[in-house]
Amino acid sequence: MREDDVTYLTICHHPPDWLVDGAEARTALKAYSKVILTGHKHFHEEEEVNGTLWLSSGAVHPSRAEQKWEPTYYYLRFEVEDTDCQRLLIVDVFRRIWNDSSKMFVRPAGQQEDFKTYKLPLSKRQKTGESVTLVTQPSTGGVEVSLNRKKLLYAFVALPYHTRLSIMEQLKLIDEDNRGLPDNERFASCFDRAEKQNRLNDVWDLVESRQATS
Repeated sequence: MREDDVTYLTICHHPPDWLVDGAEARTALKAYSKVILTGHKHFHEEEEVNGTLWLSSGAVHPSRAEQKWEPTYYYLRFEVEDTDCQRLLIVDVFRRIWNDSSKMFVRPAGQQEDFKTYKLPLSKRQKTGESVTLVTQPSTGGVEVSLNRKKLLYAFVALPYHTRLSIMEQLKLIDEDNRGLPDNERFASCFDRAEKQNRLNDVWDLVESRQATS
């Protein structure tokens, strides 16, 4: 799930070209993330592709048997620049390489600046997400409670699988129509049914109680 006004960064050990579905994985990563960090190769690379920054890390202590043995690391600084004209994610990349003469990590030879800066375009801010009105059962006095739907979904997804399944079973939101669906589609169907029945507050009560005991 993606949230408005949140910028995503992906960290994975193996780069996409090490994966069987590498081309598809690369496309998916670009769609979801503005900054993608990969490792494994121990060879530092920086590349901006269509507004997405790809960083392949080196290693602070690579094997000396590697042909391009070069201890290196970097750290990042993020800032959002928001003006009337555009919104940018500013990424400062501080790269440091081991210098055997001085016995310390220094910036790359020929790089005058302390860091390299990338300016990645972001979409304009979205409006605050709508909240859902949840109505309690008559036995509780009919009090209305406003709850952000995303908050409920995130809390639900954070629970163990068997707990999520138990909640939906207990509320009888699983039937033969959705029992055979993949997990994500089945739970989405259960939430749709709970919303149509004005029972999202029941889901929230059980999620809260299971959070307290997990």
